[in-house]
Amino acid sequence: TAPVVVPVGAGGATVTVDNTVGNVGENTTFGAYVTAYGGGGGSPATTLFGGGGGGGATSVGLVGSGTAGGAGGGPAGGFYTATSFASKNSAFGGGCGGIAGSLVAAGDSAFGGGGGGGGTATSGNGPGGNSLWAGGGGGGGSDTGTPSAGGTSLNGGAGGAGATEPNAATAGTQPGGGGGGSEAANSGAGGNGKAIIISF
Repeated sequence: TAPVVVPVGAGGATVTVDNTVGNVGENTTFGAYVTAYGGGGGSPATTLFGGGGGGGATSVGLVGSGTAGGAGGGPAGGFYTATSFASKNSAFGGGCGGIAGSLVAAGDSAFGGGGGGGGTATSGNGPGGNSLWAGGGGGGGSDTGTPSAGGTSLNGGAGGAGATEPNAATAGTQPGGGGGGSEAANSGAGGNGKAIIISF
């Protein structure tokens, strides 16, 4: 059989410039056969920060906005509406990113990545979403208060904790853990992807 190229995606790089959108995670592929999708970045807003959506089985997670978390990747990724965060979780898609300025945890997923936690320029931030098989989401950042925890994962990397000003956030762990957010210092880098090939 022909050789198959297996590029392993890098996690989103650390953000060092204030009020800048978080870097998305790269995809990991097994030739043209299988793709593991990266998560979205957090919002670059100056006062409220929606977390990025977790990567899903069929598409990437979306970047968070100044009011809401980014939708999780497909299929049927977690999402936020103007009136409800009840659809934040997903089975195969990614979890929705946390709501800006909210202490509510971001969306969880079974096979997709957990959403990134929402943050705020005042006090209070949301934890990252959890996952069973993919990476946990990074915690949100805030000006004051208690740093938010990153999401956990049974079989993937853990999300990095968020930070309060003026501290830098924690990086996510490999494979696929999201980096934490910071209100006024460096964000945490996302964990790199991973490919395990089993031959029978």
